[in-house]
Amino acid sequence: MQLSEFAACPLSEPNNRRDRERSGSKILKSALSEIVINYGLKPVAWDLVITEVSEMVVWLFLAAIKVALVQPVTLSSKWLSVTIDPNGSFTVFDKRAKVTWRSTQHIAPFRNLQRLADGKVSFQTEARQRDGKTFPVTVTMWLENDELVVEASVNDPKIQVGTFSFLPPLPPISPKSDLLIPFYGNGIAVPVDGKEFRGWFFRTYGALDMPFVGVTDGKVGYLLLWDGRSADDGNLFVDPVKTEQGELLTPVAYHDPTMRTFGYPRQVRYIFVAEGGHVAICKRYRDYAKRNGFLVTLLEKAKRKPAVKLLAGAPNVWGGNPRIAREAKSLGIDRMLINGVWSAEEMEAVKALGYLNSRYDNYEDLYTCCPNHSPPYNIGTIEDCVLRADGNRQVGWVTWDKKHTAHKRCSLLQLEVARKYITEQLKNHPHNAWFLDVTTATDLIECYDQKHMHNRTEDREAKRRLAKFVGDELGLVLGGEHGRWWGVDIYDYWEGMMSHNPFFTWPAGHLRPPEKREEIGERYLEWGLGHRCRVPLWELVFHDCVVSYWYWGDSTDFLHRVAPDLTDKKDAFNILYGTPPMFWVDRRGFTWSDLNLRKRLLQSYRVVCKLHEQIAFDEMLSHEWLTPDRDVQRTVFGRSGSKTGTTEVIVNFGEKPFTLTRNGQKFVLPQYGFYAHGPKITQYRSLVGDRTVTFVRTPDYAFCDAGGKRHDFGVVVTDGEVTMRLESPEQIRILIGEGTKEVLLRPLQFAPKFNAKTARLVWLADDETPQAVEVVKESTVRLTVGKWRKALLVWGKTASKPNFAVTKVSLTPKEPKQGQQLKAVVTLLNNGLVSGSANLALYLDTVSPQTLLAKQTVTVAVGQQKDVSIVVGTEGIDGQRKLIARIEPVKPKEELALADNEREVAFNVSADYSRWRFGFEITVHAGGVRRLDEPVTIDVDWSKLVGVPKGTSIDPNSVRVLEISGGSQKVVPCAFEPEGPQSHTGKLVFLLTGETAPNDVRRFRVVADVQGKTRYFPLPPSLHWDEVTKTVTTPFYRLRFGDDGMVREWVSLMPNAPKQSFLRSLGVSSAQTGWVDEIGEVEAIRCLSVNAVSVVVQVTKRLQGNFRVVRTFTFYPRHFIVEIEANKLGIRDYSRAYYLLPCKFTDDKGNEAVVDGKGEGEGVIGKNPQPKWYAVYSDNWAHSCIALSQFDSLTYWDVEGAWGGIAFGTGQMKGIRLAYVLHVGQKDATFAAWDYERLTKLPKVVVTATKKGE
Repeated sequence: MQLSEFAACPLSEPNNRRDRERSGSKILKSALSEIVINYGLKPVAWDLVITEVSEMVVWLFLAAIKVALVQPVTLSSKWLSVTIDPNGSFTVFDKRAKVTWRSTQHIAPFRNLQRLADGKVSFQTEARQRDGKTFPVTVTMWLENDELVVEASVNDPKIQVGTFSFLPPLPPISPKSDLLIPFYGNGIAVPVDGKEFRGWFFRTYGALDMPFVGVTDGKVGYLLLWDGRSADDGNLFVDPVKTEQGELLTPVAYHDPTMRTFGYPRQVRYIFVAEGGHVAICKRYRDYAKRNGFLVTLLEKAKRKPAVKLLAGAPNVWGGNPRIAREAKSLGIDRMLINGVWSAEEMEAVKALGYLNSRYDNYEDLYTCCPNHSPPYNIGTIEDCVLRADGNRQVGWVTWDKKHTAHKRCSLLQLEVARKYITEQLKNHPHNAWFLDVTTATDLIECYDQKHMHNRTEDREAKRRLAKFVGDELGLVLGGEHGRWWGVDIYDYWEGMMSHNPFFTWPAGHLRPPEKREEIGERYLEWGLGHRCRVPLWELVFHDCVVSYWYWGDSTDFLHRVAPDLTDKKDAFNILYGTPPMFWVDRRGFTWSDLNLRKRLLQSYRVVCKLHEQIAFDEMLSHEWLTPDRDVQRTVFGRSGSKTGTTEVIVNFGEKPFTLTRNGQKFVLPQYGFYAHGPKITQYRSLVGDRTVTFVRTPDYAFCDAGGKRHDFGVVVTDGEVTMRLESPEQIRILIGEGTKEVLLRPLQFAPKFNAKTARLVWLADDETPQAVEVVKESTVRLTVGKWRKALLVWGKTASKPNFAVTKVSLTPKEPKQGQQLKAVVTLLNNGLVSGSANLALYLDTVSPQTLLAKQTVTVAVGQQKDVSIVVGTEGIDGQRKLIARIEPVKPKEELALADNEREVAFNVSADYSRWRFGFEITVHAGGVRRLDEPVTIDVDWSKLVGVPKGTSIDPNSVRVLEISGGSQKVVPCAFEPEGPQSHTGKLVFLLTGETAPNDVRRFRVVADVQGKTRYFPLPPSLHWDEVTKTVTTPFYRLRFGDDGMVREWVSLMPNAPKQSFLRSLGVSSAQTGWVDEIGEVEAIRCLSVNAVSVVVQVTKRLQGNFRVVRTFTFYPRHFIVEIEANKLGIRDYSRAYYLLPCKFTDDKGNEAVVDGKGEGEGVIGKNPQPKWYAVYSDNWAHSCIALSQFDSLTYWDVEGAWGGIAFGTGQMKGIRLAYVLHVGQKDATFAAWDYERLTKLPKVVVTATKKGE
């Protein structure tokens, strides 16, 4: 037999064992003899050696010979030449780069190597599993230009296999190469001669966000891509491979079984690049994504959903509320993605600011562990969860305290739940964005439950259907947790793509920040945030398709308290990558109420978001390292085929300053300094002498920070911070930073149509109210920096309005006697551009219809100043008062500023209380208890006490309480609330002002008059209610309700108290309604009354679980009382306090703890049956909580993000009363015992009737 004949001979088996042995021996002798002759070997007596050969040896030997005799086969294209060798190896020669890639560590020989009719090459070989076992596969290889495609198939797709590989690895050509791994984040570059990640597996359906790995020496390289469906079951193995240049990390393509089987033909694709390194590799994957239909740009998405454009320049904000949104807008934050659920009216107002209003949602986690979870997390049963191959249900999220474990809801069932839940939610909550947590962050998984079985591909498609429902069908701007290639065409933004979660060293998912810098691990610093290892693979592919944010447990500000330098570095990465920041505006990050942290937030916004606003829809065209140490990096953004030009960005991460020259100007970039320039943006942070200056300029925006010394930025000359925003062709908004002393504007460089002749400068208060107007006379505008830090520069038609101002008010006489006429002379000015008419009104103490004294219409010409005289009577006025002169334009929107329309002047009316016709006396006995500014309440029947005749009724505004002491009398704050409009009965409340000794007796006289004879005015209130901000202010504290109806701020105004709120929140707490933040709908936040003694506010809210809770707050100068009523049982903690500042805790049973976000129960919880009081106190603030009704327990749970968690518990649903009393700083809790005594043991009040008045 000739060798050629042997090579073509099929290895079929004879019929019986004896024949097989004889046939095998004969064939083997013949073949070996021919080999000896042909190759000149020494003859051997084969008959003596081979007597009987087993069939296994024969056939293995013949197979080996057959393989050895088959010649290699070559595939060739214009770009590549691929040689497939029967020994189990292949080589690739890149004709462009003159580089050869050689495989190594062969798995098995390639059998039956042959060229097919279509030019492809086919062969049989063995696939090797991770456990070392092998199974036969048929491999087909072909070229598509410079791409080598390899596919493996089996005869029986149902064959059960383990994780396997069928191709030998293709090692790097140089030890100076990198592996480019899109590892659960933007990407990392791993040196192939290092030890990191050796032996790691990266699932293409889990760890890798794009199903490829790149290999490059900085110039040439290749992309190993799991092609088509194979990406759903691929597995990258990083193997240290021995080469001629040493041991180098090399990617190996593995494949996982699908539903335990081989399943379908597995395909990988090698794409070779001859130049361009990592950028070229990413661009080749971008081309692949585009031709396969999953690359859809944001501009294309915006055609269907215009709100997508609002993502440009929008920071992602968690922990906010509508008030913060309003304040942010006034501070120059033009766009924002703010997460939260509020009333429909509030959400519409947020959207009207130009903001996106998103919310958290999750359909992956289903809690069946207890009945205390809310929709959609409790919709379904354990049978709806994923069943693993081992027969167990797939576990999902586990809470930090390990008390609640979710299981993964099967993806085939998620859409049905979402469709019902989201549709219902949108009826009352008009979101324009939506955030799906977990869906894209988790691995693709298999489910073996017969009712909803699926493989990974079907899992992916189910997740896509959910996303399409939210993003396409509902038309919401869609966000998710972590990005995946298979969702790019649907999602609009992803959280987490700027982070690298695998390198976190703190429980970021549970939003628990490190408490000290040492808890931030080296791997995070090197790989998670290391500029030498990170590489923007994701942005190079998808920057213009999806907006990337940080992970919420790794937000821009999450580490700021322990490592503020890392905040600077994150800003630098955002700038380099062209992505926006993420902020927590509660205590987790840049706490909005902390003015210093708010300033730092604004710094990030200005230098990051304005750049993103201009390049959000641009492709990242390139990325490069400008220095060998990779400290200085450069990116370029633009649109392919566009003629608008590109934007260059350069960032210095190194400690050493970096100098560059652009357009003849030198820039010295400090660490985290930057330079960016493009068609619509110029910005830099550069060293000038011994300071750092920052400049940001877009067509309609400019920010300048001179670093404390005078600097000329062209458009602005300043020594501090100035922000300018061109809001319309005739209006510039100006914000001046704290500490800035000099501001010189050159508006013509910002707005070419600026007209100084018609210009006015309108100063604004913090709440945006126009305060004053200045006439502008020159094209260079110098601002006189004073108490206001905001202004509008207007001109042309925008400035063509009148501007009335009250410049002076004088009174004659200054101290009138009661009943004497009072003459007011009001000086008016119109410094606007047109004449106008308005109403001049005089009010007493406050501006309201009830306090209007007089009103008349006036006309003031342009530039005119005139005096107007008005006379008012004082018959019903007594004591120290304020006269408010206010000019009210007929059309308020047609005036430049309204705040300067008002001026007040104090005056005193000498009261003659003999004019009041009725009165009686009160004696108050302290009752052995020291008292301080306490209210006294008594029931009054004026008919019985003083004989008010029938047919008349007491005027509530006329009631006065006069304290009689030492022969004199003094009015004290009081208020009378009649039971009805014509009622003689009602409640009289007055204050025991100041301190009352334990055994003191204080005497008072109460006087009043009937309605009709004289118009009386109530006493001026000492407490104030702001309807807009829902804030109560007393002489001793300020308290604000959030848009959610919870108390969100309680700030002490006492000496040495902190300026920020010590309270995080006060509200209902339960498993059904939310432990920390209430889940529900606010029906109303209503102010029921404001008087000289108190402010009464009622909050009505429907909570999850069909609860309706009504809370009535009565605010006094030093304390407030809460009365609570619910519609049904089921809540125990109706008023739970969470804190922001550390303090000590003590209760009436002597239990003690430290409120600091640590320790959980701390031995306090469950230790106080029937509590009377608790106290929290520090050196500069303190308060007590007093039980005014019966409670049966005290709750305490002190954890990170929810400090304290203190509440009295009750099984009641009505008659629930408790008080909160504020104090200066305390050393112990004795003040709370005193509060309990004085609020539960009321003073004794004796009423003495007097004869009927005349």
